[in-house]
Amino acid sequence: MNKQDFLEAKAQNFVKYISGYKPSEKIENFIQSFSKEEIIPTITGKLIPLVSVGATDTVVSDLLLELEVLPEDKEAVGAKIKAYILMFVEVIKS
Repeated sequence: MNKQDFLEAKAQNFVKYISGYKPSEKIENFIQSFSKEEIIPTITGKLIPLVSVGATDTVVSDLLLELEVLPEDKEAVGAKIKAYILMFVEVIKS
């Protein structure tokens, strides 16, 4: 399996995961408009720079604001979202 195929599968899993938390219209629109051809450019152009400047926690916090997550679940959901982000970046860098 090449990087593109792997990332497409993981991106589908990520979308399925966050969709379980009733994403806001803004996030839903982004999900609907996103194409698999944009996965690698998005990771290299947006996620890698954010991770490299240490903004991962801010990105996670911002995304959590766009989801309906129970207060007691926010830490676990945030940790899983962060793990996805870091995995996407690591796959591109490897």
